[in-house]
Amino acid sequence: ARPLVDPASPAGQILSALDHPLTMDELLARTGLDAPVLRGHTSLLEIQKLVVREGSRFRRARPA
Repeated sequence: ARPLVDPASPAGQILSALDHPLTMDELLARTGLDAPVLRGHTSLLEIQKLVVREGSRFRRARPA
């Protein structure tokens, strides 16, 4: 089962913003998160296999 993410948390804000692939700069603008917070949470979301990095863009992972 996929981990549940609180929509109000930074991870939830990132997932909500990813309605299509975005660069880190676009995610910063959409979420309003600080860069270190955004980088940390995108890394955790990648480890949890909820977000995939494709080149310079991030997208939501497709359900397994």
